[in-house]
Amino acid sequence: MLMDKVYYPNEIIEKINEVDMEDIKIIVERIFNFNKLNIVYVGNLWNKEEVEKRLKEILYS
Repeated sequence: MLMDKVYYPNEIIEKINEVDMEDIKIIVERIFNFNKLNIVYVGNLWNKEEVEKRLKEILYS
């Protein structure tokens, strides 16, 4: 609608399937400022070290 074209569901699925991890990484870097990132743990945290290790792998890989 916003692009003056009606997309069929299969066209939308094709576009979604074309997205790769590099595309996602570019968008994430544009949106998030990792120098100002804060993380809050909510609930019971039984293995704090493992959670922090996994978060570092995700955020800094």
